[in-house]
Amino acid sequence: MQEMLGKLNQPLLKAGQHTLNRLYLSKKKLIFKMSKKFHFNLLYLTILFGTTIAKHFTTIELENLKDKSVLVKLDLVNITEFASKETISVIFFYRTLTEIVWIEWLEKVLPIISPYQIGIIDCDSDKNYNAKNGCFNLGFNPPSIRIYRYGYTFSEYDQEKNARSFAKYLKRIIPNELVRLDDSEKLQRFLNENNQSVVVGFFRNESVLEKIFINVAQELPGVIFGYSSDEKVLKSMNLYDNIALFRPKYLENGYEENFVNYTEKSEENLLKNFIKMNQHGLVGIRNYFNVDDFPKPQIIVYFDLNNKDDFKKIRELTLRVAEDFKSITFAVSDKKDFINDLLEFGIESKRIFYSKVLVLGQTEKNYKYVLDEFKTVRDLKEFAFGLEKKSLPQFIKSQDLKHSEPHSESSRIHLAVGSNFLQLVNKNSKDLLVLLFNFDCFQSLISVDFAAKEFEKESDKIGFLAMNVHLNDVPRPFYFNHCPTIFFATRGSKNKPLLYGGSPDYKKLIRFIRENIH
Repeated sequence: MQEMLGKLNQPLLKAGQHTLNRLYLSKKKLIFKMSKKFHFNLLYLTILFGTTIAKHFTTIELENLKDKSVLVKLDLVNITEFASKETISVIFFYRTLTEIVWIEWLEKVLPIISPYQIGIIDCDSDKNYNAKNGCFNLGFNPPSIRIYRYGYTFSEYDQEKNARSFAKYLKRIIPNELVRLDDSEKLQRFLNENNQSVVVGFFRNESVLEKIFINVAQELPGVIFGYSSDEKVLKSMNLYDNIALFRPKYLENGYEENFVNYTEKSEENLLKNFIKMNQHGLVGIRNYFNVDDFPKPQIIVYFDLNNKDDFKKIRELTLRVAEDFKSITFAVSDKKDFINDLLEFGIESKRIFYSKVLVLGQTEKNYKYVLDEFKTVRDLKEFAFGLEKKSLPQFIKSQDLKHSEPHSESSRIHLAVGSNFLQLVNKNSKDLLVLLFNFDCFQSLISVDFAAKEFEKESDKIGFLAMNVHLNDVPRPFYFNHCPTIFFATRGSKNKPLLYGGSPDYKKLIRFIRENIH
């Protein structure tokens, strides 16, 4: 039987390998689009002929993976020894049949986890099959991911399998380690080897500032900290009982110093704020890992960050504008890593693919703006000025108008969509209670409907409007800041709606309406 299966497998393997190689070399994206269908084909073939075919096909993917050298193939015999070598280890437990499905995802997260040692374990291997250390009950899901610290399981990632979620998760759970810098050579190596900003404490004697520095280092994940008490190091830097933030050399520019000294009082909050305000400089590199470090209002310039010429030229143009608009956060991002963000701003897939540079702006109230064309400093400067003065045309994501209708046949609430929200607000000659909700507070519609019923006899004085902000953007001057957000728009002054600060309890809503109705 085995000989017969072997003979059957041989031509299939050759044909499959030849076809897959051609697909991979000619159109890499195509194989990823086909990955889910291909996964089921592999499952079907494996049921017929065993795992040999699946292993052979997916090996092609691993061989073509960028930075594959950082992946160490493990088994459950050597995993403990491997995880004990470094402080932090990230280990993927996978099934052969699902390998091809998560290779693209793995390629995206490799840059994020590159500071740590990375291992992979094939749970279909005879050594590892159904073992309890990560492979047990794995089924056909994408990989089980475990983070080890000093050789012991520290955490297991069981959230959504996308690079951004995984980056935020790592940033949240992995504690910082203070690096001791005993001499000038170690200090220079520490500054040169890190591709992100680092914070270094220079302390001659024990002080309040040193204690604060140590506390902050443990509380700010994602920031690299080092310290030195060596007299020669302190003398060479001319820093005594002080803290300095150093930005990486590739971000050097003529618009700001490459390092900043801390000059505030010895308080934790002040030091945290100093680090957050300075670590990315005028125009930072925004990625999955640090997306929350860039407060709004913000302008993000998207392009291919791997193109060194474009990186230098486009970032230089952005720096020239950022210098004049300190109230706005500027950053650059790789557009291929934030395709969903670009789609959320209404940019079509074709434009994402063909445009060299895309620029998006967003205010603290999440109003969205898109720059039509960025070729000169003037283009970006006018865009920044418009964002600051709130004079730009707002992009509004919207459902189709067919979704704008009464909530139900008996409902007294009219549902709006993004494109007709302001029209429904402004054309209404009555006072208006406006409910902004999403799927987390959908039940608030019931409370508002109860309140609307209370005012049924006064329908000539007041109306009720609601909109799902998960599917639609909120036009200014309205905004969504918690779930639910409720406004009262008075007739004659709809452009200055009153924000309701209470709970969505219908009795409190009725009281609020009574106090404000005209």
